[in-house]
Amino acid sequence: MKIKKINYLTNYYFLAFIILTLYLSPFLILGQDIYIPIKDNLDSSFVHFKTLAESGKIFSPSSAVIDEIMKSHRGSFYNEFNIILWLFYFFEPLTAYIINQFLIRVIAYLGMYLLLSNYIFGERYKSYSFSIAILYALLPFYSLTGVSVAGLPYITYFFLNIRNKLDSKKDWFGLILFPFYSSFVISSVFYIFLLVLFWFFDFLKKRVSKNYTFALLIFILVVIIRDYRLFEQFVFGNSFISHRSEFGYLGYDIDYAIAVTFKQFIFGHLRASSLHTFFIPLIFAVLIIKIFSKSRNKLFYLLFFLVCLFSIILGFGGSEIMNPLNKYLQSKGSFNYKRFFWISPFLWFLLFAMSVNYVLSNYKSKFFRNIIWTLKLLSLILILNNIDFIKEYKNNGITYKKFFAENLFNEIEKFIGKDQSSYKIVSIGLQPSIARYNGFYTLDGYLTNYDLKYKHLFRKIISAELNKNENLKKNFDEWGSRCQIQVDEIGTDVENNKILKNKRSSINVNLDTSVLYNMGGKYLISSYKIENFLENNLLFLKNFKDRDSAWDIFLYKVNK
Repeated sequence: MKIKKINYLTNYYFLAFIILTLYLSPFLILGQDIYIPIKDNLDSSFVHFKTLAESGKIFSPSSAVIDEIMKSHRGSFYNEFNIILWLFYFFEPLTAYIINQFLIRVIAYLGMYLLLSNYIFGERYKSYSFSIAILYALLPFYSLTGVSVAGLPYITYFFLNIRNKLDSKKDWFGLILFPFYSSFVISSVFYIFLLVLFWFFDFLKKRVSKNYTFALLIFILVVIIRDYRLFEQFVFGNSFISHRSEFGYLGYDIDYAIAVTFKQFIFGHLRASSLHTFFIPLIFAVLIIKIFSKSRNKLFYLLFFLVCLFSIILGFGGSEIMNPLNKYLQSKGSFNYKRFFWISPFLWFLLFAMSVNYVLSNYKSKFFRNIIWTLKLLSLILILNNIDFIKEYKNNGITYKKFFAENLFNEIEKFIGKDQSSYKIVSIGLQPSIARYNGFYTLDGYLTNYDLKYKHLFRKIISAELNKNENLKKNFDEWGSRCQIQVDEIGTDVENNKILKNKRSSINVNLDTSVLYNMGGKYLISSYKIENFLENNLLFLKNFKDRDSAWDIFLYKVNK
């Protein structure tokens, strides 16, 4: 019997699938007992997707009210053309999250593998294309931004094919689809800057590709259509004055700016993890060799210049010397130019691949190949040590199930016995997203764009607590995206389990509950017992406990 020979290329795709499946297997094995990042994830974006998907207002005008969170506006949430939103619409939240995790990593691998094997290594070194692509696909991407970072190799591959007249319908389809699975403010706006930069270089050399020019215009047009709500607000303004208009820019000193710059260059950013530290020695070595050799690579120099520039922009962008520019941009809509760092992971991996290719092409010794594989192995260890669920276990030790505590909140809902839309609640000592996830309508929350009047009104509830703590006061007044009950005795670190961290079990607070009541707040839940609840015109109702909850909840009713 003749055995059919398996294609060598197919092996790499199959192996990648196996590796990515194993990487994500804890989600499938543990289910709700998995550890998922809380900060800027479960405390915000995750629940925002769930809320909008269930609101019935996906296609509503931007001025429509989303009563479930802070009486906010539809325009403050994700666009209806966001692929992740529809995952949350058709699947249960955790299932949608897992599917998204798998999709972005498959796209990350395919994009990087195709880009490297076609434009850097060629047919000869496919194993290197594979290994570097796998490393990229395993990075701890900020997954609820879709392929904003993970998909950059793929969209670059499309543009290069089009520029070099090697394009097919797949390239044009991928180019059009990309904006619907990525974020304009996170990466697309900065990636467009790079695309325009390369178009300008082609223009100076008088070799502009008509196809590339047309593709660039199409891409920009699709981005605008996809994020039409954002551009609508930018052109016509919000139907309200945003709380972002009060963002403070005091700025830090030059020494700190230099420290941030070097930290970004060497270690990368927490939200856009490149974990490239072990790549740097090889990249530096190749850079020096290229400078003193006749065969210079202008693209290599440009990419290295960009990662340096983006580090400097991040480091000095928040410094005191940039205050005038920051205040001006704030008055024009608070454009965050420091986010160029989101592009850096992609650029670092390109630089590493180009460095590896240079060594392989010019140094045939096995010694140099061993160095390359050692660097990749060290990077793999670093990446595996930074897997989301491992880091979250170390940071907070709270599983998905215990964070949202569905059984416990079902008990609270039944105890109150009213339609959840008929009253509002606020939280102390736990994220408002927990109550919102469980169907409660919240006056507090974490939103990056909401009505300034609402912020000022909510502030009256917590003004006495803010006056006790200068850090809390500065955080709320000069930022305020976390519009929550701030308590001096708790601080801002409410994610950490109070039992595991030996926190106090009771607190004293000073709240203006008359304002809270007038805003519709009828109940208050707290993970701490409030000793002076009577002084705050609160009525203690019941203490709720559940073994599958990270929180013991004290339920209070707000009196008139």
